[in-house]
Amino acid sequence: MSSSSSSSFTQDVFSEDPVFSSGSVRTDTTASGGFQYTGGGGGAKYARKDYWDLDQILQDEQLIDCRLIDTAYGLGWMNTRAAEGVAGNASSSGAEGDANHLPADCKLSFPLWIAEGLYLRRFVEIEEVPAIFNNKMQGLMTLEASVMRLDQKSFYYFEVGMRLAALLGLHTLMERLLRGMFDRTRNIFDVAQTQIVGADQEKRMQVLMDFMTRSEREIFHQGVITAGEYDLFRNGELSRVRQSAVHIAPRKE
Repeated sequence: MSSSSSSSFTQDVFSEDPVFSSGSVRTDTTASGGFQYTGGGGGAKYARKDYWDLDQILQDEQLIDCRLIDTAYGLGWMNTRAAEGVAGNASSSGAEGDANHLPADCKLSFPLWIAEGLYLRRFVEIEEVPAIFNNKMQGLMTLEASVMRLDQKSFYYFEVGMRLAALLGLHTLMERLLRGMFDRTRNIFDVAQTQIVGADQEKRMQVLMDFMTRSEREIFHQGVITAGEYDLFRNGELSRVRQSAVHIAPRKE
């Protein structure tokens, strides 16, 4: 990257509808917490996110470690220590800071939404996923929510993980995330449809929810609603049962 392209570094990254040539599969998260996949390819467009979706905004705060592929001119303020260590990093015009830049291979942490854009435009490399998705964690994803609190790692654990797996083409991570979500969802749905009676019912329900991620809480809510409507139907207080928003395949014995 030359100094003449320094302005394009920012302009290309934040432009509304930039073109990229990534051949990897991409995934976007819908407002309901589900996943929508779009294939990448030559000339494909990187869809602009809907920043009126608060869940999307909070997901995008996840920090991702990146490595610059080329020198980033004028961005020395992002890592002053790395910028100060580059020989000849002073402005040719004598104005301090005019030519501060970051060297190639400099490591920076970006929010997910910025890291995605930079990666797709080949400005940075993402050499490894965050520690919350490492091999050790992948082996623990299928444990029940009360045993493994993924919400403490990230409230949007599965959404962020699927976006990274699709972005980087990490099929093993994607499969394990799907398996973990499926197994945990079964347990959550079972708990949601089990009647909890007593004066502390609301407190117990809240304790259970405190162990869940954002998508798991939505599943739990749907399970509680479904169980309540079924009881009303069985007691003759409801004429018909509507289809649940959550479909769980029957267990295989």
